[in-house]
Amino acid sequence: MLENELKLSGCINNQLKYVGDTAEDGLNKLYKILDILELEYAPASHMVRQEDIYFDSKDHLLESSGASLRIRNTESQKVLTIKKMLKAQSAVMRREEVELPIPDVENEQQFLTKNFEKYFPQYVGTLLNEILCVYNTRHEIMISTTCSTYKLCFDKFEYYCNSTGEGGDPLYEIEIEQLNGDDIETDSSIGKLSVILTDLMGFSIEKRSKYIKGVDWLKQKEKFENRLFVLFDFVSYSLKPSAIQMQLVREFTKLLQEELSEYDDDCVKIPIGDGVILGFADNINVFSFLSSFSSKLRSYNSCVPNNRRLVIRTAIHYGPIYEYVDINGNPNFAGSGINIVARIGGQAHQNQVLVSNACVNFLKESEGICIQNLDSAQKITVKHDLVLTVHNYYDRSNGVGCPRL
Repeated sequence: MLENELKLSGCINNQLKYVGDTAEDGLNKLYKILDILELEYAPASHMVRQEDIYFDSKDHLLESSGASLRIRNTESQKVLTIKKMLKAQSAVMRREEVELPIPDVENEQQFLTKNFEKYFPQYVGTLLNEILCVYNTRHEIMISTTCSTYKLCFDKFEYYCNSTGEGGDPLYEIEIEQLNGDDIETDSSIGKLSVILTDLMGFSIEKRSKYIKGVDWLKQKEKFENRLFVLFDFVSYSLKPSAIQMQLVREFTKLLQEELSEYDDDCVKIPIGDGVILGFADNINVFSFLSSFSSKLRSYNSCVPNNRRLVIRTAIHYGPIYEYVDINGNPNFAGSGINIVARIGGQAHQNQVLVSNACVNFLKESEGICIQNLDSAQKITVKHDLVLTVHNYYDRSNGVGCPRL
């Protein structure tokens, strides 16, 4: 039997899937949407925490055949799930699915191997490897339309690779799974719900499974490289008139581009709200760059009125970054290095320079930092209750930073 002709002889699962960025109140918004559409739903969602461990051969035979094999752990049970994608011409994901509860008395690895060889006899003798984990907090809402009954799932999940110890950022997904019938595409109520999810909540239709996206995430992780990140963020920027904001951005960009041409014009440049994150190669002396750029800022500020001065705060970190293609098909960057320098920058004050402990440790080894300019370590708590260790940097002789507050 050819790989693209695998048959599981399981039930057919029809669902719509949506992905996007959302705030923590996404679940409340879903309830409001159901009320607007006058859809019947259970009075309270069922929340469950899931750990999904996906297995495949070393050369990803299951992935290449459109199948997946996972063990799902919840507080109440363990279930082995085997899925096979079926061809579809629409947005609906059609999958053949087999679910097998794992008995408490059964050896988990033997149960996994036995059923892998049962449902994929052409792969008998193939060694299975753990590929990745998905940690998911799922809220399930049972909804009804005049046509059918559905399970609406709101997922907040993260990828994790045990072999490398690398984890991903939280992601959000909404699934609408039909529990009876095969008319999800023609159900007008579901059609209206889909329009609201995509047009108003900013979600996009997804036809890839979590496993396939997880494999893509792993491939991106393989392209990780460490960089020295410098964040510049304007202080009190949003309080200024729009015309002055535009002028500040133009002048700041001009000064920055001039300085970068002398140090590392090929550095990664990531615009953020009212500032920028620069990702330098790890052989660049970022403090020399910072000293020179600070001198240019002082010269500029000495020649303009107070309300047109470029007042910034700075954060520096050493960490990983990777390049990916975003939803619009454009190259973009992500990685914990970017996230952490942004979190640190949010804690810095006017003219202050905060340096992560990871960056200090790296630069100590490369002799790229003057220890005398660093205050003792301090702990800060940032988003998601993450505790980071940072140092205040103050180079009085070159006018970089300010004393610890």
